[in-house]
Amino acid sequence: MSLALGAFLGGLVVSESQYSELALSDVLPLRTLFSAVFFVSVGMLLDVRFLIDNPILVLGAAVAVLAIKALAAGTSALVLGYPARTATVVALALAQIGEFSFVLERAGREAGLSPMGLDAGGSQTFIAATALLMLVTPFLVQAGPRFGLFVERSALGRLRVRVESDGADADVQLEDHAIIVGHGPAGRRLVGVLEQKGLPFVVIDTNPSSIAALKKRGVRAVAGDATRGPLLETAGVHHAKLVVVVINDPDAAPRVIQRARFMNPTVEIIARTRLMGDVERLTSVGADIVVAEEMETTVRIFSHVLAAYFIPPDEIDRQVRLLRGEDYGVMRGSIQEAHLMVLQGLDEDGMHTRAVAVREGTPAAGRTLEELALRRTHGLSVLAVQRGTHTGANPAGDFKLEAGDRLVLIGEAARFAAAGPLFRTPDPPDGDPAGPVP
Repeated sequence: MSLALGAFLGGLVVSESQYSELALSDVLPLRTLFSAVFFVSVGMLLDVRFLIDNPILVLGAAVAVLAIKALAAGTSALVLGYPARTATVVALALAQIGEFSFVLERAGREAGLSPMGLDAGGSQTFIAATALLMLVTPFLVQAGPRFGLFVERSALGRLRVRVESDGADADVQLEDHAIIVGHGPAGRRLVGVLEQKGLPFVVIDTNPSSIAALKKRGVRAVAGDATRGPLLETAGVHHAKLVVVVINDPDAAPRVIQRARFMNPTVEIIARTRLMGDVERLTSVGADIVVAEEMETTVRIFSHVLAAYFIPPDEIDRQVRLLRGEDYGVMRGSIQEAHLMVLQGLDEDGMHTRAVAVREGTPAAGRTLEELALRRTHGLSVLAVQRGTHTGANPAGDFKLEAGDRLVLIGEAARFAAAGPLFRTPDPPDGDPAGPVP
């Protein structure tokens, strides 16, 4: 088998595999270059004098090729289950002599064969017919839909070979769907939520095993690099509602966003990044919303800090919304913007209230509240005790504490410091000097 024929058959195999979209995105940038080389080569090989001297021969060869190839392509489309109108469009679009025909002609020449057995005249007829079909192909493609509609309305329109298909690779046209770029931990969680809610989505990822697993579950997925336009087209970016970029590649994410924004200016793009410094960069290339893990960590810590001071939950929610507003503008802004963060609901009780954990091995574990005498000895009042998911307010003195309980206590800071030994484990952390603890 020749190298060219092997490459052709290899291409056919890849085109039917899960790597087809990835291979197409890699090959498409070379298409323009190779097409230019092909057209220029055909023009340079054409003998205009031969064309002028043998117009009937060239025209007959072109008509024969047109009829044979159109019939073969149209019949193939019908066998695959496409309607007559689509088969007609395919037949006219593929009726010209393709590039691989030149590979076969050259192989035949080396074996002593020539087109129509005319030796040099056969080769020139082949080249001239190719050039002629190149000229008429744009007109055939343009006329294809109209002629296909005519065929569909005629008796030929009933011709269609129905084939059974499991629908695994059916090209379902989606609208208002979400395109999830990346199937890492964040992408998998998002896929699970969208599946539960029954919302339409497509996943793009470079990991073939992840794509294969998704397809087995019936999830629409595309294997390849989302920075390539053809991959986004395959995922239906032009009709998508959202593009969610959750890949861990800081170099690829801006290119995905920029490409998606260019292909669909109306799509909403949500991106995830690790660092706060990447927010402005991703926003500048087209992201509508950027969620930074660093910022979300700060927000979560901030909310827990406020909860520790017993700020009301609605006030904590207000502050969190303020932090997240305008892409975390408050946190990314200057210190002069701190006046925007004005707490409401912070009172003296909140300042002096703490939740203290009872850990294994501490003096408080296994003793009753009466034995600890927190109020009488240390000036601390027990407001509530949380054990697991149950919280009991104002517990009685005979309530026995267990490891894992959390006490909600109120008192002055000095009182908490004095009661510290009751809740301190006997062994210091690794690296801490052992010695008396005040």
